[in-house]
Amino acid sequence: MKTIRSILLSLFITCGLLFTVIMPVHAQSQECDSVVLGDSCVVPDGQTFNGDMVVFGGMVTLEQGATVDGDLALTGGSLEVYGTLNGDLVSTGGFVHLHDGAVINGDITRIGGNLVQDAGAEVNGNIITTTNSGINVPKDGLDFSRLREAFKPIRNFFGSIFQALAFAIIAIIVALVAPKGTDRLSKTIRGNFALCLGMGALGFLVVFLGSILFTITIIGIPLAILVLITFSIMLVFGWIGLGLELGRRMEKLFKTTWSSSIATGLGTLTLSLAMALIGWIPCLGWLVVTLVAMTGFGSVVLTRFGTRLPDSIHPDQPTPPAGPGNAVAVAQESASSHPAGEVQTLDEEDVKKVVSSSDWKSEGPDQNDPLPPAG
Repeated sequence: MKTIRSILLSLFITCGLLFTVIMPVHAQSQECDSVVLGDSCVVPDGQTFNGDMVVFGGMVTLEQGATVDGDLALTGGSLEVYGTLNGDLVSTGGFVHLHDGAVINGDITRIGGNLVQDAGAEVNGNIITTTNSGINVPKDGLDFSRLREAFKPIRNFFGSIFQALAFAIIAIIVALVAPKGTDRLSKTIRGNFALCLGMGALGFLVVFLGSILFTITIIGIPLAILVLITFSIMLVFGWIGLGLELGRRMEKLFKTTWSSSIATGLGTLTLSLAMALIGWIPCLGWLVVTLVAMTGFGSVVLTRFGTRLPDSIHPDQPTPPAGPGNAVAVAQESASSHPAGEVQTLDEEDVKKVVSSSDWKSEGPDQNDPLPPAG
């Protein structure tokens, strides 16, 4: 960077010289000016030159005890330094000789030309030498951090797709191994979404506080690890339950019927992709994903890991077949679902609905039927 800055400084001063009206410099001038063009000048002992100096093909001498407070750019020509330069020195194709006692309080950049430094000369900066204006590659190799940062969105995109596919495969396997458990999760989420969300939020809080309390003591660290592992498994199981519920709704949307495993896999895949997309939304995305995860976790808690339905959720009852025996079937089913000894009454309206929904009608005897024998 210092090399580039020094080169730009030299080019800037050069362009300023070409496009600016410059005060003429008299030949054989003994006093140095800001611009020395093909002449010789000396900064005498005990004198200080304030400002930058640009030399084009001239010869400049800094005597011992002389000081230049600024940068010095040399293009062609020569520079003899016995005194002090409080700035950077840029030499492009010139000859620089640092004699004993010379002090350079800055960097020296040499682009071509020659640089001679005596043993007693002091340079309080870096000496940068280059023979071309190409691109310098760092010794440590190329820095790929910016390249990785540029491709980070693409990497995250394909990573989200891969993660969603992995969740879908796991969901299909779980649905094949435990179809009733995933079905109970789906029914619980459908029947009482708010309760699942509230229970999930409470569960998140309990797990968080419990993990902190367990990690306070060395004995509790294994328990904290066990809690976190169980929590992770419950999160995945709840996510699969959410996927099955979404798959059932997709069935209704497309007016089709899938098996439980296919519905679970497609629903989990769609849910994972949707949450990955929402998660990219600043500030709001992570909150939505967290609420959805809480809902799935709450369903796992309410169903006791999918082993039973909550009391507020009733299993689906099969629809009784149509026909004249509906009323009897309904009465028998009602009687069998209650304990013995309890008197149950059948609602008249229910009987009328059953009878009216069937094709059975009360008709008289058929004319072709034989008449009963006379008594």
